[in-house]
Amino acid sequence: MSDNEFLREALPRVRTLWKRDPKGMSLDLLRVGIGFVWALNLIFVLAPSNAFFSGFQGVASGFGQSTLGGPGFANLVAGHAELFAWMIAIVTAYLAVAFLLGITTRLACLVGIVASIAFLLTQFYSTFALNGTGTDVGPHPLYLLIYLILFAGGAGQYFAFDHWVWASGNARFPRLSSWIASPRDLPCNATCPKAGYLRVAGPVPLLEGSAAAPTGAGGENVPGAT
Repeated sequence: MSDNEFLREALPRVRTLWKRDPKGMSLDLLRVGIGFVWALNLIFVLAPSNAFFSGFQGVASGFGQSTLGGPGFANLVAGHAELFAWMIAIVTAYLAVAFLLGITTRLACLVGIVASIAFLLTQFYSTFALNGTGTDVGPHPLYLLIYLILFAGGAGQYFAFDHWVWASGNARFPRLSSWIASPRDLPCNATCPKAGYLRVAGPVPLLEGSAAAPTGAGGENVPGAT
């Protein structure tokens, strides 16, 4: 399939999904956006010129004065620099892949919340404007807000591997898959297993004040969905 043919087929599907569920699509665009941010963080971590691993101990110990509750946590991290450097690198890679591809989205939100809280605590007195120090709130309160929105709103419904597994009916552990994929009442969710929840023949008319009937691969109504 050429790029032009792919776009001709994909764009009508995206427009149809947007008409059906603009909230869900907006959440997943935000999810992909935060995935790009973490991908850029991963590039910084892996770039040799940034000396992330070799300089990690010095950077960690430098947060002693800005850590909420004293330098104990920063000193702990600096004392085990190699371990924590690899932990941060692995978490960064996981969050980039998870948010970009929609893999374990809800779990990624929880991991992101824990990571941002840890970063915020170690940068607390250099982040918030207390006693004349700091200039703004920094990025981590915004990260926390984004993760909470994605988690509470049920992100991971579109352009997401999680939901594809759930909607296909091939989930090995249905209850766990249900929680990870956070399936909500989409126009075409578990009511169309194996049909492919993105396989829409064409734009589906929307009636004012009502949801569109789900369609299968050939444009027919999905049994049991109405």
